[in-house]
Amino acid sequence: MQTYLIVSVNRQFIDSEIEKIKKKLDLSYTNINTLVPANSIGIDEVRSIRKIISRKPFGGGERLIIVNGMEKATVEAANALLKILEEPPQDTYIVLISNNLDCLLPTVVSRCQIISEQKLPQKSSEKEIEKTHQLIKKILTASYGERLLISADLAKSREDALVLMDDFLLAFDALLRTFPEKKVGLSAKDTASLIRKTLAAKSYINQNVNYKAVLDILFLGFFKTKNFENSPF
Repeated sequence: MQTYLIVSVNRQFIDSEIEKIKKKLDLSYTNINTLVPANSIGIDEVRSIRKIISRKPFGGGERLIIVNGMEKATVEAANALLKILEEPPQDTYIVLISNNLDCLLPTVVSRCQIISEQKLPQKSSEKEIEKTHQLIKKILTASYGERLLISADLAKSREDALVLMDDFLLAFDALLRTFPEKKVGLSAKDTASLIRKTLAAKSYINQNVNYKAVLDILFLGFFKTKNFENSPF
C-alpha cells in the first residue's frame, strides 16, 4: 500500500513515524512535499497535490507527499483526494496525518495503512454490515416517533452507542463503495451527509454528552425517504 495514515495528537510520535517512512523509501529531500493547511483542506489543496504528482520526481526515483491536518478536510476535498488514493502513481507515496480518526471519511481510511498509538476498531463482516444496512433503512423510512423508539432500543449504554456509530460508519463506507459502478437508492451526496452527522454524533458521545439525547437528535436529523427501489439494502 502506498498511502499511510498516521493518527495521533503526539507530534513526536508523528515525526518519528514519518522519519521511518522516509528512511524506508530512501528519498531525496527534493522529492518530499509537505502540505500544512491553514484553516481547512479544500479543493485547491487537492489540486496542488495533483499538480505535484503530474510531474516526474526530481532525479527519478520516488516521491513522498505529506498532508497534515486531514481532520480539516472538507467532504468535497476528501472525495477528490479519494480518487488519487485509489490509483496513486507508482512513484508516489502519500502520508496523511490526523489527530482524530473519527473526522475522516471511512472510504479514505479504508485505503490507508493506519499507524496509530491507539487500538483501532475491527472491521465488521459482510453479514454484520448487511444487518446495519437494514437498520439504517428502517430508520430512514420510519416516522419521527418511531425513530425515537428505535433509538431507545438500540443503546443501553455509552459504549453501546459508540459501537453503533462505528457500525453505521462501516455500513456507509460499504455503501459508498458501490458508486459509481452500481445504481443505488441513496446518492453519494446523501451518504456523505449521513456520514457527517454520524461523525458529529460520535464526537459528542466521546465528549460525554448524554448519549441518549445524541442518538435521538441523530436519528431525527436523518432525512426521511421511501425510495429504496434500487438500493443494496
